[in-house]
Amino acid sequence: MKKLLTFFTATLFASSALSATNLANITGYDLTYSYPDGTFSLDHTYTGDITPGSLLGIFDYTNGTGTLTDGQIQNSGAGHLFFGNSASITLFLDDDYYVDDISFFSALGKSSSLYSAAINGETISSSPFGQIVFGSPQDDLFDLSGTALENAAINQITLSNFGFPFGTPKTFTLSEIQVTGTLVSAVPEPSTYALMLGGLGLVGFMAVRRRRKLV
Repeated sequence: MKKLLTFFTATLFASSALSATNLANITGYDLTYSYPDGTFSLDHTYTGDITPGSLLGIFDYTNGTGTLTDGQIQNSGAGHLFFGNSASITLFLDDDYYVDDISFFSALGKSSSLYSAAINGETISSSPFGQIVFGSPQDDLFDLSGTALENAAINQITLSNFGFPFGTPKTFTLSEIQVTGTLVSAVPEPSTYALMLGGLGLVGFMAVRRRRKLV
């Protein structure tokens, strides 16, 4: 009886642990309207295709990964410079996630100056955080709670139509992007929780019944 109770309890705790919020694995990303490596003293790497964009000196990055997902937050001299609200960033995740938030880490010592972005078509305001640069926090957090995307299973994220505070240059820098969320496959269905709780109740009932017989 004790072994059975231990099994149900361990299963319940394991399910809770699996559904904990973690960093999502970004397997690749595409960029548009990004300046080339070396611009503004910012260096970056990319494993995919880099082709000229629609404006002179602006490039598009497709089918690869690199600096923005290398785990190096605000590494000295590393990052991308993006041009205006025409820029877009598409992130490819390794699985379906319930996404909680997306963090933009600007290049070292350079403010990102973002106000908002359209995330999979929905405009979401950013919250500044991080070290103070030019009087303002240099990083941006996009919180998806309370939006239509909060409970959506997502494996691809497109950020576009970037908004900028009034009076700031319409450019921004990035050294790293992080997506926080929960794997959809790790979240048990309500029926699973009900089954486990029912099992615990049955074990408890059997234990009480057995105790009464022994008295």
